[in-house]
Amino acid sequence: MMFDKEICCLLEHALGEKMDNLTVNIHDSNKKGAGYLGNLCFITLKNKQTNEETHLVLKQVMSSGGPKSLEFNSTVFHNEMLFYNNIWPFLLNFQHVTTGNVLNIIPRCYASCSKKGTEKLILENLSFQSFHVCDKTVPLDKAHLEYIFKTFGQFHAMSFACKALNPEKFDELTAPLKNIFDYFLNGTLFFKNSMNRCFKFIWDHLESNTPETLSSKLREYSEDGPNLYSRIMNYNGRNQVLLHGDCWSNNMMFKTDGHGKVVDMRLIDFQMIRKGTPVFDLSYCFYSSASKESLRELEFFLKIYHDSLSQCLKTYNCEAEMMYPFGVLKKEWKEYCKFGFMMGMICWEQKLRYEVGIRDLSKIIDGDKSEMQKPRLFDAEKYRNITRDVLDHMYCNDFL
Repeated sequence: MMFDKEICCLLEHALGEKMDNLTVNIHDSNKKGAGYLGNLCFITLKNKQTNEETHLVLKQVMSSGGPKSLEFNSTVFHNEMLFYNNIWPFLLNFQHVTTGNVLNIIPRCYASCSKKGTEKLILENLSFQSFHVCDKTVPLDKAHLEYIFKTFGQFHAMSFACKALNPEKFDELTAPLKNIFDYFLNGTLFFKNSMNRCFKFIWDHLESNTPETLSSKLREYSEDGPNLYSRIMNYNGRNQVLLHGDCWSNNMMFKTDGHGKVVDMRLIDFQMIRKGTPVFDLSYCFYSSASKESLRELEFFLKIYHDSLSQCLKTYNCEAEMMYPFGVLKKEWKEYCKFGFMMGMICWEQKLRYEVGIRDLSKIIDGDKSEMQKPRLFDAEKYRNITRDVLDHMYCNDFL
């Protein structure tokens, strides 16, 4: 495979070497369904003089499609580039200057190209550092969820501290971000159709002994899901933080020791980044990943998150009980966890879909009816079991 001049320039910039001094090995590209909003290519560059190897991921905007999907793909890439080029470098420096530490939970970005229609990012390949993605068809175990909630406590603490100590800069950095969820809901029918289909499936498979109050609640989601989603997807309260935005398990990579214990993790794919309540990130992750056993331990995971947030805020000389008390977290969870619940119902169908059932998102955005009408093939029995557990949890805790 030969790279075009633009990619070669980016690679040379990333390594500070001319391509003539490097040997190039192309490993693979992302499988269908693994990179919905971009094309990935995995590269190893070897210095001919030193034999030093650098393992990279080339992430490119999808360049095929109609005007609507091309505009959308450019928008999500610019969101991600804003994060890697502007927001994250500032937050890292802010943390270093304020606390003397840096939070290493984001892959390194070596270079980027923002030219519309040809957007690209060069990122470090975490797979060569023993990081891996968990099996998306299996709920995450308690240890993984603990580590995730702890990490989000650290990640969100940077926002709370930055807002307290440099609010103008925080607003300046985050103002250009686009709310991709708003586009999904209002710019295309596929998201509404996906939501309606998921809740209709759940409704159609309710057990005969389902309590009438639960049945009535679910009917609202089945008949009016998009409007319910619209009312809770945005947040303008005082507890806004920078969100990862799209925190299902495929956007997290973990490192484990020889005994399978989680020792490190990275957050990847920041195309859906935006501002909002921490509950948006936490509930999205929880309801798209948690097992039946973990669902029963919500309070435990919220405590893990808040303890981590508190410890991290102390390094900035800030107090969590002044900025985001545990009681406020629980109150906002009850009000806004519906966002995560609804995303989880859509996400589990995606996670359990067979490869032959994966459809082309760009074609759907462009309104390709034949693509939209393709059958959605997924593990229906597993989906029924998982969503029933989540639904029971939501009902028993009065979250619906």
